Amino acid sequence: MIAISLSNLFFTLINLKLIQVYHQIHYRLKKKFFRRRGYYLSIPNLDFTKVAQFQFPIFYTNNIDDNLVLTQHSIRIDLKNPNKWNGYSYPLLELYHLHYFDFLHDHSILQNPDFGYELIFEWIDNNQSMDSIAWDSYPTSLRIVNWIKFINTGHQQPLQTIDKILESLVNQTIHLSKNLEYNILGNHLLANLKALFISAHFFRQYPNFGFDKIVFKATKLLIEQFDEQILKDGAHFERSFMYQSIVLLDLFDIYTVVISLSNDQKFISFLNTKIELSLDYYLHFLHPDGRIGFFNDANHSNSVSTEVITQYSRLHLFDIPTIKTQSFLSQASGFAILQNRSAKLIADIGSIAPDYLPAHAHAETLSFELSLYQHRLIVNSGVGEYGQSAERISQRGTAAHSTLRLNGKNSSAVWGGFRMGRRARATARLDAALNQLTASHDGWRRRRLLVFRGGWRHQRRWQLTESRLVVSDCLLRIGQESSHPQRVEIFYHLHPDWQVVQTAVNEFTITRDGLIVKFSGSLSLDWRAEPSSYHPQFGLSIANLCLVGEGLLSLNQEISVELHWT
Repeated sequence: MIAISLSNLFFTLINLKLIQVYHQIHYRLKKKFFRRRGYYLSIPNLDFTKVAQFQFPIFYTNNIDDNLVLTQHSIRIDLKNPNKWNGYSYPLLELYHLHYFDFLHDHSILQNPDFGYELIFEWIDNNQSMDSIAWDSYPTSLRIVNWIKFINTGHQQPLQTIDKILESLVNQTIHLSKNLEYNILGNHLLANLKALFISAHFFRQYPNFGFDKIVFKATKLLIEQFDEQILKDGAHFERSFMYQSIVLLDLFDIYTVVISLSNDQKFISFLNTKIELSLDYYLHFLHPDGRIGFFNDANHSNSVSTEVITQYSRLHLFDIPTIKTQSFLSQASGFAILQNRSAKLIADIGSIAPDYLPAHAHAETLSFELSLYQHRLIVNSGVGEYGQSAERISQRGTAAHSTLRLNGKNSSAVWGGFRMGRRARATARLDAALNQLTASHDGWRRRRLLVFRGGWRHQRRWQLTESRLVVSDCLLRIGQESSHPQRVEIFYHLHPDWQVVQTAVNEFTITRDGLIVKFSGSLSLDWRAEPSSYHPQFGLSIANLCLVGEGLLSLNQEISVELHWT
């Protein structure tokens, strides 16, 4: 674990935006000295017939069993238990997810919508205090949207009590409008603005609550945030394919509201452009199995599935792009693909970004994942938990990724669960004719008292043919750094479905379902297969193997690994 040091704190704080610093201080003081952050309003005479009707497509999940027990990230929550809302024995992430109300879209609730309404009423009765985590801005944002979607699914509403739900939604919307997450920004602020936009449209016929002003403000801020957060190549600027899928769903949900209720053709055209860019990027960077790669904070359980995204695309008549079959480099996002008929390689060859929001970034620069004949072979380890634990920091560390670590230090200084000190800066180039990608980063530049003292740059080259991948690594000196050999570890994490047998000092045979891959490591390092763990969803750890090469590496000395398949 990297200790909280002055260096880490300095590089964390120096990269923050002033608006983040201001609101971090503001919200902390507000919470400490003004514990009640709002007052629940009693609102009579809310008429369900006046709220807007949206035709949201609902894509149902299967996380609730016949006994109405919800499985959330391997934690089982009895939805019939009235004490679940303040069940502090649950991990915070699972408790947050309970308050999101994503489970309203489960098949079990579809078959029994009265139970869905019962859970909503139960939440209202048990969460009147705005001091609880239930009213934190992020879960409030997701809950508002999920309730509105549920109300609009077309099943029979309990009209005699629907005003109770509407009253709560108004209170949640007003509360959220006063507590936007400017202290965090990024995908959190987008979720806040999406909820305000949808809810304000939902209640727009009620003039007394200022919903017209909220619509205007949310629209303006959404345009600003989508312009900043969606890069020119379509990537989401937090460089996580998981959040890429979530932001795509946000775009589609907002688009659904706009085309239903608005004649704002300029905004519709704006959303069209952003959706087409984001959809194209997302689909191109999928593995051949149709699912995302595990770069930065990413796993399958929190991602919006490709099936949902493509269904939403077809529903709104967006063309599904033709996927490129050639290799390409995306400089804006810092990811690249090498591919041919047998293999697809996805590599992180970019700098840590955005500077002011590396909360979901990992120390994974120059890591890669490789799929062979539709099967994942080389992987990153994924993410199994959020929070402040040592395991969380380990999962963000360099050793959890298929790349090189120098002298036992991470390539970027992850700390505190969602913090980052010094950051690797990377450059890359692609030789399409050779199907070769070359990249380097300066994550091990050294400073003393914040003064530059030299350091080392890691350079990696990938070359892919129809039957072989060669990965070459070397260290380059920065400034007047010592030329003494440095200790390196190179990690190749294998997907759990593959078996490994060591056949020689530096050679391994990797197999699955009749596929055979020969792995040959450089004789300059000592190679071993060691146990590791793979985290395809929160709360899940699957045993796998990692091939590790360790030893001393001289400056400018190139060492290579070759994978050959038949």
